[in-house]
Amino acid sequence: MKYKIIKKNKIYRLLNTNPLLLISTVSKDKKHNIAPIAWVCPQELKPARLLFCIDTGHKTFENIRKTKKFVASIPHISQVNLVKKAGSISGKLIDKFFYLKIKSQINKKTGCKIPEGVIGYMECVIKKIFILDGTAIVISDITNAYADKKAFDGERLLAEKQKGKAIHHLGKNNFITYSNKIFLSFLFNNFLFL
Repeated sequence: MKYKIIKKNKIYRLLNTNPLLLISTVSKDKKHNIAPIAWVCPQELKPARLLFCIDTGHKTFENIRKTKKFVASIPHISQVNLVKKAGSISGKLIDKFFYLKIKSQINKKTGCKIPEGVIGYMECVIKKIFILDGTAIVISDITNAYADKKAFDGERLLAEKQKGKAIHHLGKNNFITYSNKIFLSFLFNNFLFL
């Protein structure tokens, strides 16, 4: 798959549909981990920032807290079984990439693995972490982002096209993807704005 770099002012548009993400991390002793995260959204446009929530007991969070960096990938709907499996086992005892036979490449800037076949990915550096009860709210700066050139047209994720079909988690074993684009055109002549 060929990825193109996304312009800094368009990075947030990879996240506008709030897709499930695969968060890839590496520990200080170079052990790789990956976890699906469904509670995600853009936090800021300029600079582009990602916000997500994660359980503080997860290995992924431990790695993020210690290394301050990770890669956030947008898996394609064809990878839904990988997402389910990666979310069903703990990375504390095993290397999920090895155990699940996830083909990947190492991101040079973060040292984290990027799964093959993802729609796109973002290189992230921690900005701030808030902890409430057992949940961490992680805010990161997205330093660079890349997307499949057939899934992102330079303006937005093409969620209505086959190459842009991201995964959305509905809970338990229920996942969906978007199907059709709806274009609305408004005439503002008859509206009064206060």
